[in-house]
Amino acid sequence: MVNSGARMASILRPALSQGRGVANSLRRAAAPAPQRREFARKAFTVDAAEEISFPNENVAEGRSYALNWSLCGSGIVPQNVAFRNLKTPELAAAGGSISTAEPKEVKFSKPLYVSTKAKLAGRVLYVQDCALGCLTANEVPVRMISDSAATAAAFKSLCATTRGGPLKDYMEEVTVMSTAAEDSEWGTEFVSSGKADKVVVMHGQLNANTLIKHMSMIATDAFLARGVLPLWGSGGPEAVYLSEGFEGVSHIMHGFAWSEAGFCRLLMGQSDASGVVTSLYDDVPNRISPPGAVVMFADDASATIPAAAELDAAQAAFYYATSCAPDGCTNFEAAATLVMAMAQHTTFYMVNRGAFVNPADVVKVAAGLPGKKGSVSGPLDLKVVSVDAETKAMGDAPATSKALLAKAATRCKGMAVVIQAGPKAPEPAAA
Repeated sequence: MVNSGARMASILRPALSQGRGVANSLRRAAAPAPQRREFARKAFTVDAAEEISFPNENVAEGRSYALNWSLCGSGIVPQNVAFRNLKTPELAAAGGSISTAEPKEVKFSKPLYVSTKAKLAGRVLYVQDCALGCLTANEVPVRMISDSAATAAAFKSLCATTRGGPLKDYMEEVTVMSTAAEDSEWGTEFVSSGKADKVVVMHGQLNANTLIKHMSMIATDAFLARGVLPLWGSGGPEAVYLSEGFEGVSHIMHGFAWSEAGFCRLLMGQSDASGVVTSLYDDVPNRISPPGAVVMFADDASATIPAAAELDAAQAAFYYATSCAPDGCTNFEAAATLVMAMAQHTTFYMVNRGAFVNPADVVKVAAGLPGKKGSVSGPLDLKVVSVDAETKAMGDAPATSKALLAKAATRCKGMAVVIQAGPKAPEPAAA
């Protein structure tokens, strides 16, 4: 059995070296389907076999051909047993423990990625197929592949339960690869992620706060491509704050997702300050009412963007795309469209962290914004909300306005309504 497994691995490795796309093709080819053929110019259909028997397959013991093919699509050629979506008691029975220590951030590289896949390939694997987004219409699939049952259990508690569907059709948007076994090559806990490869690599720990941050950088564009606006932050019915630091005034942590289909939390669990996961499965509904306000944050050091402002729908789209989008967002046109749509139901505010003398005032001011009204003033013609905090003197307003308009023209091509919601173009200097 070992020899046959090694032989299969040697066959698949060349395909995997050509990239994830080839592996995904192999995954889809694993199950037969009716095929249309032609003979003597007359078409006929060859039906797929009703049942295929594989030698030594035993899913309960971790020998599943379908799962092995699927793992090849995720970039790992399994050479040992693998288990998928075990229940929490089953994962607990497998034993083990995890560290939630804050990991070292390391730069993602192809050698690191290849080494991680090679290490996991020879180990017993626990696969959890989950989702970000607690409504089916708002979800992005995410897969955890780990050599630790305890890590898989924590991930299962954190993310939304996977949706049904044939394994051969499963395609995650984010792959989390976690090695927990002691390793002489990798002595300390670390985390790294590569957006182009849609992968987060972790070793020696599962700190949920760090993991969420890395998943968000990869998943944001995947949400937008599905017509879903991810709102990374925390909040409750009154307001959602798209920044860290609002946990003390929030009912739900780690983010939300909005689409025309509904509003929901992003995760099934919640992490405390130390990175330990607690399940909220029975405490918070999946679908929740949209918040009364969304507060987003800019970092304009020139203080041309006011400390606080109330935005209309087009302004919210403009400043989201030019100043407030999360790390990892590149699909600005989709983001602007969704922000405008959500702003028909929710009031958007903007806080400029760069305008405050004392950074501690940012949280206090933002937490008090929902329900307040602004009045038009300043070089950007925004509805400025007065704040009870010391703010900086305004810098070069024309230069900032010009930079914002240039960003909008690049990121929101053809979106005239959005571009016109920005500042007026600065007057040319007199000759």
